[in-house]
Order: sequence, then C-alpha cells, then structure tokens
Amino acid sequence: MNNTEILKKLSFEVNDLLTEYIQLHDKILKEGGTFLSLFKKVDFEKMLNDCYEILKKFELKKEEIFSFKKENGNYLNDIEKKYLDQLISFFDKLLFTVNFLINKQQLLYKKSKKEKISWKEYNNAENQYKKSIDEYLIEGQKLNNLNPLIF
Repeated sequence: MNNTEILKKLSFEVNDLLTEYIQLHDKILKEGGTFLSLFKKVDFEKMLNDCYEILKKFELKKEEIFSFKKENGNYLNDIEKKYLDQLISFFDKLLFTVNFLINKQQLLYKKSKKEKISWKEYNNAENQYKKSIDEYLIEGQKLNNLNPLIF
C-alpha cells in the first residue's frame, strides 16, 4: 500500500472514530449530559465508562498515526505531508474534545454520588467542551478542503 492509500485508510478510520464519538455525544446528551439530568434516574457511571472506552480507541489511533508519520514522514510528497499534518491537527482537536467530554461526565458522575460540585465548576467544564467542539469542527473543515488532493 502506498502512502496516499495509507492516508486514505487513516482518514476513514479517523472518520469512523468521529462517528462513534458523535453517537456517544448524542446518547449522553439525550440520556443525561446536563446538570438537570441529576434529577433523573441516569446511569452516569456507564456513561463515563463509555467515554473511557472511546478514549482508549482514540489513543490507539493516535499511536498509529504518529507511528506512520515517524516511519514515513520523510517519504511523503508535499501534498501528503500537508494532508497528514491537517489530519493530525483535526485528530488532536477531536481528542481534546473527548477528554473535555470525560471531564464533564466525571463531574456529573461525582455529583450523582452526592459529591459537592459547584455550578460554576460544571459550567466551566461545559464551556470548555463546547469550545473544543467548535475547534475540531474548524480543523475538520480544513481537512475536508484538502480531501480532493488525496481522494
């Protein structure tokens, strides 16, 4: 498989992780991703564990992407390098988003266990999470703009 084909493969795999993250985000939002959900019967521990599971997948994919860059970076043409750098930038922002989701869910889980969590602390976590979503969307658009060069 040549480098362009590997980049395509990595892109599809990152897209699969994005889809999985979005499904988790939507599930959490629907079932209990807000401070008000503390007043409903919600399994916050399962939601948090689901977040940790997807984080493991992201960490493995990060290792694979950086291993590819380390082993093949010197053999990439300028277009491939530009694409890989943007894929990494997008992936890093998406990984930050997953981590901010975990932070938010940790707070909700703690609160569900009657630990003291302030509204301000939760609101800060929520704002960080929303900002990280905006950032990965921007990087994703940049990546999409480069797709015609590779696909």
